Amino acid sequence: MQNEALIEMRAATEEALERYTALYDFAPVGYVTLNRTGMIERANHVALTLLDIPQHQIGQKRLEAFISDSSQSDLAHFLRSLPDNSGIERCEVALKPTSANLGASIILEGRCGQPGHGDNIALIDITKWRKAEQLLSQRSLELQQMNQALSISVSDLIEARKSMEIMAMHDQLTGLANRHKFLQTYAVEVERHNRTLRPLSLLVIDIDYFKNVNDRLGHLAGDTCLRALATLMERNVRTADLVGRFGGEEFVILLPDSDAEGAVAAAENLRDEIKSTKLDVGNEGLYLTVSIGTATLEAGQPVDFDRLMRRADRALYRAKAAGRNMVTMSTEADDTNAPLPFTPPSK
Repeated sequence: MQNEALIEMRAATEEALERYTALYDFAPVGYVTLNRTGMIERANHVALTLLDIPQHQIGQKRLEAFISDSSQSDLAHFLRSLPDNSGIERCEVALKPTSANLGASIILEGRCGQPGHGDNIALIDITKWRKAEQLLSQRSLELQQMNQALSISVSDLIEARKSMEIMAMHDQLTGLANRHKFLQTYAVEVERHNRTLRPLSLLVIDIDYFKNVNDRLGHLAGDTCLRALATLMERNVRTADLVGRFGGEEFVILLPDSDAEGAVAAAENLRDEIKSTKLDVGNEGLYLTVSIGTATLEAGQPVDFDRLMRRADRALYRAKAAGRNMVTMSTEADDTNAPLPFTPPSK
């Protein structure tokens, strides 16, 4: 009986190892494993493709060999930070051009506090970021299937699933609601709007000249600005309101029970608060402004979200065309599929 138990335990262990290897090798993002000297000792299929390196060369090159000269200092800082800091460390770098890519930009991500350079490092192709988010729900199912083989306790599995669900519903950079979460909440509020006939408003917010921040201070500083503004927005809305980010420098806020005038007042308050807040970015700090378009869903109007979003977006474009740092309310003329009559200046 004891031998049979050992055989079953060994089989379970081998199955768990096979599952882990499959998850590692076929993950939707690249993974490399560095040894203590920084040499790449393992890489999954996505990483091999991104780095354009054949399998037989694993163990012969360091990660630095695949990074462009302009990103070497950022990479060195990233690798030094892993053993010393806490939490997650991220770094954006450019790959050297190869026959497989023309110098793609990727995000390196590793957990700080690991021995050596940090063991496993994720290589995330920015252009495929959204597709990777869609696979988060599948990871939860895979974790459940691995539970018995890996002897994960029920409490650990529940906690892991909660974390995955949170990640699937929130923007990974700012922690705000992503598009999926925002549309879910919008559907709930529309049902309440239909019952009570109370207005429902939407703000679309765009950071003025944000491209200049990235060009002058770098994308990491830009990310810091986005996180700071996300925190500032959440502090200056009501508990019932929902702040979201769909990507880039554009934010959206859902305002239940707010009519057109109330939406403009909330937008003006937020615009003024952002304008007067000094962000802890760069050597001397940074002030930013935003342009905001508002749209309100009144009783009897079509409840399609894309239609409401289009109205607010057209109002936003008018705010930018009029000089930025202002709030513009949508009008009936904005409820159209016609192309915009102008091209706003560079962001």
